[in-house]
Amino acid sequence: MSEAPQDSPPPSHAGTPPSLRDLFLTFMRLGATAFGGPAMLPVVRARVVERKGWMDEAAFRSGVALCQAVPGATVMQVASYVGLRLRGTPGMLAGFFGFTLPAFLMITVLSAMYWKNHELPAVMAAFIGLKAVTVALMVSGLLDFGKRYLRMGMDWVIGAGVCGLTLLGVHPIVPVLAAAAAGVVVYRDGDAAPSAQAGGGPGATPRPGALRALRGMLAAL
Repeated sequence: MSEAPQDSPPPSHAGTPPSLRDLFLTFMRLGATAFGGPAMLPVVRARVVERKGWMDEAAFRSGVALCQAVPGATVMQVASYVGLRLRGTPGMLAGFFGFTLPAFLMITVLSAMYWKNHELPAVMAAFIGLKAVTVALMVSGLLDFGKRYLRMGMDWVIGAGVCGLTLLGVHPIVPVLAAAAAGVVVYRDGDAAPSAQAGGGPGATPRPGALRALRGMLAAL
């Protein structure tokens, strides 16, 4: 008599899930070297997907999309998402507090130092240098995400439209809703495989008239 088939492991990660301690220490290390903003997401991805192998690319990409669609700090939400997928609510708390604790401590110390010494020329020069470094890191993150996730012409059009709305200073929810509406209009079968998109498969083919509708919407915005 054959044995009943057993449940397959969760698709988000292979093998035994990491311990709460490992989750906490991993994200604390990421938090201690974090530079903030979406530019930090490729670093988190490299650690979680490539080095640790805790989560596959599709699960991580879905989590990033979910976290970017809701208000709040995206990287902290991704840390919580990874912990939730791997170890449930305790894992979510381990990922969140592990990532935020170093930033909280560093900001507290730096704020106290800046409050007492912000008029010193050396301190002013240091903060000006940090601004330049921040811009470079953001550009690096933008290029990384562009190469990974913008694989069709319409991906770039939607991305450029969202960027333009953001630069115009509109309310942050407007670019999010506009991008979501454009995605519903343009893509027929959801997120297709890269090969299908590159070859113009059915999952990557916009509906007839969808391009005109999107262009008209972007022009109106």
